[in-house]
Amino acid sequence: LDMRMPPGRDGVWAATKIREIDPAIEIVICTAYSDVDPCEIGGIVPPEDKLSYLQKPFHPHEVRQMAIALGSKWRAERRIVKLAYFDALTGLPNREQSRNRLVGAIEAAKQHGRTLAVLYLDLDNFKRVNDTLGHAVGDELLCLVAMRLRNSLRNCNSTSSEAGEGDRPGDLARLGGDEFMVMLPNLRSARDAGAVAARLLRDLREPVQLALNSLVVTPSIGIAVFPQDGADADTMLRNADLAMYFAKRKNPGTFAFYDVAMN
Repeated sequence: LDMRMPPGRDGVWAATKIREIDPAIEIVICTAYSDVDPCEIGGIVPPEDKLSYLQKPFHPHEVRQMAIALGSKWRAERRIVKLAYFDALTGLPNREQSRNRLVGAIEAAKQHGRTLAVLYLDLDNFKRVNDTLGHAVGDELLCLVAMRLRNSLRNCNSTSSEAGEGDRPGDLARLGGDEFMVMLPNLRSARDAGAVAARLLRDLREPVQLALNSLVVTPSIGIAVFPQDGADADTMLRNADLAMYFAKRKNPGTFAFYDVAMN
């Protein structure tokens, strides 16, 4: 933005209007020292770390260097966000990101009277894979499980009352270790969550070939349904986790709906 923008308006006014639309956008102020003090602009159009300056007169190569620098800054910020909110191994949302999305989904379900379900998955006997075949094979297995879960959820779209509702990347997350979470944000009924769980179990049971070994993966799944099984994200996750342990103790490789008697 050029500080001198005839007629009448100036670059600070334009920057302020842009900030109202997108607070995170990078703004480059083209100014001579005589136009305005950069410190004053930072106070008027915060945050200062999203403001850059080109002193007039400038050469085209300075514009190019500024564009390169801002591009590098954007990529670095994206990497930081990815490290903070996404699992480095599978690329799935991590525990923190999945909880944030669950909070938002529950608020939407409250406003619109929707049924929402949380599926908590834990792989049976995963430690045995790490102990016998090594952690590298275990990591490869986790990536394969994440891929199968993604594909299976795409094929479960028919369980949602709106097209495409079951195919959002945020529906699937890795909570840590061999634990995964699936969020189903817009179900017709609680029974549909059981149908999704049954499909996930079926798709994950298909044998996989890893390190010259044929493996069969079976998860145990716990299901908590909003609103009857919890009114907030932490309660929903805790109850789905409890139902998963109930299924694992009673009959590994199956799913169970949360019941208050499990407490």
